[in-house]
Amino acid sequence: MNGNLTILTKEQFYKIAIEKYGDDNKDWVFVCDWCDNKQSFNSFMDLLKTNGYVKSKRYGVITKENLKEKQPRFDQECISEKCNFASYGLFGGSLEVDGNRYLPLADMLITSTRKCN
Repeated sequence: MNGNLTILTKEQFYKIAIEKYGDDNKDWVFVCDWCDNKQSFNSFMDLLKTNGYVKSKRYGVITKENLKEKQPRFDQECISEKCNFASYGLFGGSLEVDGNRYLPLADMLITSTRKCN
């Protein structure tokens, strides 16, 4: 701990997160602090497969063809149509993993106990 900044290696971060949220980080759910949208990588990909696109206020229309170009951050940004919230970059964060700063592990951000809509 450095002041109010917790510094972890990537391995330490994943060890803590896996213990708390499970083995598959694609199922970890980001809960938006502003609009309560719940999303995970897997729920996003399911929606993309079903509809062929996902509307997002931050990214516009995301399709399979432009997904690589847009590179949404499912664990740190709200990808919903109604919200433009981003935790990474907006706040300095109090968790540093291999030089990248994040908000601390918190149930409001990623939790496998809350279901995606």
